[in-house]
Amino acid sequence: MAVINSVAVGAAKGKVGNLVYSRNAGRTIAREYQPNVKNPNTPEQQAQRTRMSAIVGLWSIFSNPMAKAFRGRKRTTSAYNAFVAANVAKMPNTGDTDVATVLGGKPEIEITFGVLGNVVTARQSTTVIRADISACKARLRVGDKLVIFSGNATGSEITTIEHTLNQADLTAGTVNINHSTGTAGFVCVYAYAAKGNKSSNGKLLFW
Repeated sequence: MAVINSVAVGAAKGKVGNLVYSRNAGRTIAREYQPNVKNPNTPEQQAQRTRMSAIVGLWSIFSNPMAKAFRGRKRTTSAYNAFVAANVAKMPNTGDTDVATVLGGKPEIEITFGVLGNVVTARQSTTVIRADISACKARLRVGDKLVIFSGNATGSEITTIEHTLNQADLTAGTVNINHSTGTAGFVCVYAYAAKGNKSSNGKLLFW
């Protein structure tokens, strides 16, 4: 594989001679054409395909709430690729790719990672979510944001809100947010900087 930086090649795609060109994160990638790629369809390959199908299903429902997540990733890595890399190994390989089934297994899904530290989410009640920002408040500033999103057990209904951090939040190190949650579902809170390109760590909390 080679990364091409050429005016002549530009944004080329497709097969030219014995090279296949593709685009990834704004780069043109060249790979040697392999006409005899074997696909033995081993159990390991089938399991990996199942995991990939499952993670793509989760991305389809989490991509909007995660719009400010995975900040600070490498420029050549998309948010989708960062999400897949962080979570694909946690997906079931039993053949279940339905989103509701995957969420029913309560996997440890990493919604974001970044340099701001950890935000720990807790469900105080059906109407209150608590975000513990004590581990990252030294890196947060007044005006930075918390993204709070929750969903039902099947992932078919997702609610997202944002909270702007004030000095009282930073001093306390915890933030209570009014955010209605159902009898079964999940929630996640993560932080991102209003200025710059930084986000916190955050994981789904199931109940």
